[in-house]
Amino acid sequence: MPQQIQAGSGVPYAREALPFSALMRGQGKMNPPNAGVSNMMDGGNFSKPYTNAQDQRNMELSMQNVQQNAISGANQKASGMMGEMRASQVAQSTQEARTQQFMNQKLATQIDSQAGGGAAIAQLNNVMNSPMREKFRNDIAVSRAMEQSGTAPELGKMMADANRMIA
Repeated sequence: MPQQIQAGSGVPYAREALPFSALMRGQGKMNPPNAGVSNMMDGGNFSKPYTNAQDQRNMELSMQNVQQNAISGANQKASGMMGEMRASQVAQSTQEARTQQFMNQKLATQIDSQAGGGAAIAQLNNVMNSPMREKFRNDIAVSRAMEQSGTAPELGKMMADANRMIA
């Protein structure tokens, strides 16, 4: 019985010689980058008729399960973080609204407790809705400007009134 000729690597001679033969015929670009291995040496259980591939398949499926859980877990974590951000924004907005309501209630209580019962605010409202509005706003702007320049607004008004009487 003839024996198979093998090179030192354990790969059959025909498998090693085929790329050289193809190269000699001008088909070298069709050659694979290596001589390849037989099914017995591929490392997987599916190509071996004497082994049970179920353990290998179960391991692959468990790895796939871990990978898919990581992929879907990233989306779930992002959604959870967005939910937490929305909840914190709602809590902050609620706190701000409660603070504003408390301030409004305190202001209303202060206005009601005044001697005039808010008559001064009603009078201010009347001035703001009358033709005197622009003069009133101008007086306020002048007072602010004088205060910022270091001049007392009262003195400025007194000087302006004195100048009007003289002129």
